[in-house]
Amino acid sequence: MKKNHYFSIRLFIFTMLLSLFTNQLISQESDKKFFDDWSINLNAGANLFYGDIEVYNYYPVTTNNNEWRMAYGLILQKELGSVIAFRGQVLNGKISGTKRKIDRYFEADILETSISATINISSLLFRKNLNRTTSIYALVGIGITQWKSELKDLRTDEIIRTNGVSGGSGINGRTVEGVVPFGLGLNFKLNQRWHINLEGTLRPVQSDLLDATEGDFQYDFYSYNSIGVIYNFGKKKPSIPVEYPVEEELIAEEQPVSEQTEEELILEELILEQLEEETVVDTEAEKAAEELRRLEEEIIDAESKTKIYEKPWHGVEFRVQIMATRTKHDTKDVSSKFSLTEPVKENFGDNWYRYSVGAYSKYWKAKEYRNILISRHNVYDAFVVAYMNEERLSLAQVLKGDIPSEIKEPPLPAKTTEGVLFRVQILAAKNNNIPVNDMKDKYNITEEIQIEKLDQWYQYTTGNFDTYEGAKSYRNKLIEQGINDAFIVAYRNGVRISLSNAIKSGIIPK
Repeated sequence: MKKNHYFSIRLFIFTMLLSLFTNQLISQESDKKFFDDWSINLNAGANLFYGDIEVYNYYPVTTNNNEWRMAYGLILQKELGSVIAFRGQVLNGKISGTKRKIDRYFEADILETSISATINISSLLFRKNLNRTTSIYALVGIGITQWKSELKDLRTDEIIRTNGVSGGSGINGRTVEGVVPFGLGLNFKLNQRWHINLEGTLRPVQSDLLDATEGDFQYDFYSYNSIGVIYNFGKKKPSIPVEYPVEEELIAEEQPVSEQTEEELILEELILEQLEEETVVDTEAEKAAEELRRLEEEIIDAESKTKIYEKPWHGVEFRVQIMATRTKHDTKDVSSKFSLTEPVKENFGDNWYRYSVGAYSKYWKAKEYRNILISRHNVYDAFVVAYMNEERLSLAQVLKGDIPSEIKEPPLPAKTTEGVLFRVQILAAKNNNIPVNDMKDKYNITEEIQIEKLDQWYQYTTGNFDTYEGAKSYRNKLIEQGINDAFIVAYRNGVRISLSNAIKSGIIPK
């Protein structure tokens, strides 16, 4: 028995050290504070015995020596992700059992320490969801329990036999043995910091003497069914950002482009260093933030005047930047870190690796997605960025159309119509299962309807015209037939181009 006891103690200490070491590694990798994702749980509930001294196998009695006893516990838990967590528990309480056939009953007090691993079944089966208010988890662990038991006569209360009263290796001579807790629990989220949980566990003991009686049960065990209050350390309450938040990283990344590009990069580096040292952003950064808000307003205002499927910034793709580091990371690891389902894109520039998600033709759509990432995925530093041909643009460049010649769409040869045709777009949808024939019948369309995918949207176009005037006449006809949002699109050698580029090249008269 003592050999097993010392093995359990060594295993318990080793597992605790392993948990702390793993936590330290994770903290260093993710730059989290030590107590991030830790929680404390105070709980209490019924402690019920199953063994030789009991009336029924499955139901405790409440009369002629009540078998219901209370216990209380303290749990310290560390989450290692959305699915796995480790915890240590201290449990103290009473247990009792009655055997009326032989006029016997026993009473004992126990003190248990254990460490367990928990698996969040809800996150495992249905992926992580920060807005989930209820989750189910399973647990299994190992520990040591020590007890002091007294077997008594049911009629006279005379002590017949004891175990753990003296001579044991535990506190005050108690008996010490291994225990294996396992069970299920249910968590109810009140807010980011406070949870309520219900938990039911069975706890087999490596002994038949918990009831001070040797009998048919080789291993006695008890159950602990509890309700607990959980407090989470280091968890911020996610908040929806105000319309135009002042975010230091966003300020440094999105300053308007000036003619002195080199000086601007130096200013950006200085601001980033100041952020790392937690100093106050200087006046220049505040001016940049004010300028950024103005640009945002102008961009969103310009987009509000366009049709729902029209692309106001041709060739520009808006994304949401979620992370920037000096060292390269696997995009799958970045996606897993923030529990994202869509692919993460990596761009390198100015000695920074920038990671972003999403692909939107309009700024306001990307901004909505940014708010979702902040509120549901805790990506508090997320902000919108613009790209063209995988090159970063400032909002000022997007608004003014001041795109560097090396990254903008190459212009068409002046006044040439070779390989150029015009079509009329009538619809854009997230899927391509819209019945084309029904659409043709509804709007009396005689031309073939073609479908192409651009920026995660399926574009439905019709007609083939060599001249802009021909497409314009057909578009007006479709508007009269009820397609009010119809507009003209241009192609060159089968590749979609902007109308502004076609105008500049003289294909479309000004």
